[in-house]
Amino acid sequence: MKTSGLLPFIGFLIAISPVSAQTETTEPLSDLERLTMMGEIIAHHSGVSSMELSVEELEAIATGFTKGLASSQLSKKTQDNIAQVQMLVQERRGMRNERISKINKAAAEAFVRELDKEKVKFTESGLGYEILEPGSDKVAALEDVVEVTYEGKLIDGTVFDSNLDETKPVTFPLGGVIPGFSEGLQLVGEGGKVRLYIPSELAYGENPPGGVIEAGSMLVFEVKLHKIQNELDNPITIPTPKAEEPGEQ
Repeated sequence: MKTSGLLPFIGFLIAISPVSAQTETTEPLSDLERLTMMGEIIAHHSGVSSMELSVEELEAIATGFTKGLASSQLSKKTQDNIAQVQMLVQERRGMRNERISKINKAAAEAFVRELDKEKVKFTESGLGYEILEPGSDKVAALEDVVEVTYEGKLIDGTVFDSNLDETKPVTFPLGGVIPGFSEGLQLVGEGGKVRLYIPSELAYGENPPGGVIEAGSMLVFEVKLHKIQNELDNPITIPTPKAEEPGEQ
């Protein structure tokens, strides 16, 4: 079994054009400096940073990396215990998500306490919503297809997804997105606009898609419901922000 895990990263580096690489630096670098940066890139994209390792544990990974570079194959012991390595990664990331989730949920609770309760109402599920434009009497059901423009933010105002710059609304099946988004669009009529405060339980919970959305994150969407239709011509599932490379969490 060959040690091919490094190849995708090497391929990524090779794919960078000389022009783009040149524009990212202002002075010539030595080979050792560039190799150091290569190691930094590999570490950044490997997902190791999301495991929150101690110095001793990082040194163990460095030892294994050096060992792997010196051999064309994984050792028999490593091959026999890959499942245990995968289990460790899942456990550590789970521990990190649990810790971060508690922080984000506490922040969400504080955020909700500050909302204007005269404007923002809550459903039994815990979804917060503010009707900005009521729209018509025609409302969407889960089995319907809708056309919307939207912007999604974290409670600190960070925009993680939006189609406001696009020329046309996005079209998707209402039952194919996160529960809070689906529920919220059923609270406004066609042509209406709503602001949604979606708790993590109705969003991505403890398993975020990556990027700036972390475990336990409350999401705030402002959505314009342009049209409710019965057929889906160009299926696009949203809101699912683009996940960053492993390690950027």
